[in-house]
Amino acid sequence: MASQDISSIEGLQIESPAVNYTVVPREIPARIDASVGLEVRKSELKENGKGLYTTTAIKAGDMIFCVRKPLMNVISFMLKGYDTQPDCCDNCMTAKIPHVNMSSRYRDGSLDWATDINPPMMCCEKCNIVYYCSKTCQRTAWVDHHKAECETLCTLKKAGIFGNGDIPEAREFVRLLAIATTNVTDTVLEEIRAMPYAESWAEEFVRTLIGLVKPWVNSVIHEEDLVKLFNSMKSNLIPISVPLIFRTANTNPTLMVAWGIGKCLEPFAAMMSHSCAPNTFAVHEAGELRIRAARDIAAGEELTRSLRPEFSDFEDRQYWLSANFRFTCACELCKKGNIQPSGDLLERMIKLVGTDLMHVHCNLAGVEQGIADMRAAGFGWGTWPMRILHHHLIRAHNAMGKPAESLKDLLRIRYLVEPAQDPPTTPEERVHTLLSLHAFINAAVYGPSKARSEFPKVVRNVGIKIMLHTRAILTGEVEQAFGKDSQIAGFQRNLMASTKTCGHIQNEFQSALVPLADSAKEREEFVQGMNILLKWAGIPVLSEAEHMAFCQYETV
Repeated sequence: MASQDISSIEGLQIESPAVNYTVVPREIPARIDASVGLEVRKSELKENGKGLYTTTAIKAGDMIFCVRKPLMNVISFMLKGYDTQPDCCDNCMTAKIPHVNMSSRYRDGSLDWATDINPPMMCCEKCNIVYYCSKTCQRTAWVDHHKAECETLCTLKKAGIFGNGDIPEAREFVRLLAIATTNVTDTVLEEIRAMPYAESWAEEFVRTLIGLVKPWVNSVIHEEDLVKLFNSMKSNLIPISVPLIFRTANTNPTLMVAWGIGKCLEPFAAMMSHSCAPNTFAVHEAGELRIRAARDIAAGEELTRSLRPEFSDFEDRQYWLSANFRFTCACELCKKGNIQPSGDLLERMIKLVGTDLMHVHCNLAGVEQGIADMRAAGFGWGTWPMRILHHHLIRAHNAMGKPAESLKDLLRIRYLVEPAQDPPTTPEERVHTLLSLHAFINAAVYGPSKARSEFPKVVRNVGIKIMLHTRAILTGEVEQAFGKDSQIAGFQRNLMASTKTCGHIQNEFQSALVPLADSAKEREEFVQGMNILLKWAGIPVLSEAEHMAFCQYETV
């Protein structure tokens, strides 16, 4: 059969200016579970195209909307023999990660680590590419999408597209084609057609990939339409990251709060305009895409997301967005211009940011000098890349066997850097800081004797008084970052409950079980203890009101 225009088959034809935004008036799709009032209308942040607005005020951390089943969730390749990669279920996204574990199968506060947190993983026997945590997930994925993509994945594997590395673009594109040509409604196809996109800069790779997959779809889609579809997909993918459950308090600063496992494509979320300081952030829970408020959002405000996976300096953001999405960003942050270092200082900061993290301790003096030079040049604690440099210090000091210095670095991040950041610190970043802070305080109080000996007596004494509250504050921040109904929040609440019922905890912390907001005596002791720590770390002490602002989400 001769090749046909995709629009005549599936309604997917995409027009091809450098950046395309097609306004399609429609209601909120039925698959969207909105927690607030939402409205689709012309964007105020893009030259043309639609935007997504809230009609009600939203508090920071609140759910905005949830997509129970996004158009596609694609797990990055987890090839056998790559021990640094997690095995992750291609259906429910349950992950098995060395040393640190997360699982969407975790239920009801169970601490049965062997069965809940380390599910057995099985690979598709035909393509030997995708993994599943159970036969049920394997059967579900086969019907939903894998039956339509498995043979093509085998072909691409034989052609060497996958080889010994991870080429997620191929995996993502094959999945999109599998879904678009099998089980997507006309309404969703229209949403796919309307997604904004920019022409790809990697045209040679795209043409090569399409040459391999074209025989599979040759009778349906023209090659040029495949190129446009690929560009539309790449312009709107959302990173999938899943929160990690830590077995114990861990002072390893290289561990993350969430693990990036793949990409999600959801046309409704693609309507949100870009901002380098977005008012929303995305989290994933057992395959669901959840959009939450990064800060308080006023009624009538347009919802924004960041197309840039990681925050960077002004010049880099402008260049990256122009090269990949063909527009000059004029968000509120970028309107301020370059408020970060420039010239030789910028070049030095870029080199320090790119320091090999495995050997960052070898350049400890350079990182310390970089922070001093930033301050001498008049830049505040919250200026890029101060947070990154302080995390380099934590890694370096810990690698050198100086956990007390790492604790000082964490206190500076918590009380000097994060409050001054612009754009504001993300909920996930705050959780990362608190998790590490609690872990180091725990090591000073209850770690092995050698670890405890690395901390001065004043830290050990203060740690006993404040560590339960730091755990309670961490629990509340986890709820803000991932939602009270998330598996990781349930785990943290149960961990908090089990901690309070431990015999030695009951003996030593009887009064500390009272929430800070409910007891003037508790607040006085906590503030006194924290100020002792701050003074020890060379940080100005805070008033009770200032300390309570850091503890507003405490959950006992």
